[in-house]
Amino acid sequence: MKKTVLAAAALALAAAAPAHAANVTVTLSVSAARYARTGAACTLSVPAGANGIAVLDAAVAQGCLVSYDTVTYPGFGTFVTCLDQVCGNATAGSVGTYWNMYENGVSTGYGVDAFSAASGDDLGFAYKVYCFAAVCPPDLG
Repeated sequence: MKKTVLAAAALALAAAAPAHAANVTVTLSVSAARYARTGAACTLSVPAGANGIAVLDAAVAQGCLVSYDTVTYPGFGTFVTCLDQVCGNATAGSVGTYWNMYENGVSTGYGVDAFSAASGDDLGFAYKVYCFAAVCPPDLG
């Protein structure tokens, strides 16, 4: 009888304990085109549901990236501004460069903090040029 009560108590405690998120495999890919060396895609293990900041932290810890920087815009999210010291640059206000984020090959409209890791995801960043000027310099792109 005593063993049954102890076993029931152990089962109740196990059921009440919070579940730990299983790790998932995510690929980080970076493309800087002609602006900088592009590294090979890096396969990372992060907790399921981890945001993009956690993925970038894992990439730094594993040596896939040396560093990254972000900026947070209240109401819009956190966006990557630099990867391995290659930074977006607004050269004349209407012309510049930035890091565009992709989730599974699709350009996102949200910050890296809104990414939620699932098994097999690809979190990508591409260094892009923008030009909102009336006449854009011919060497952009």
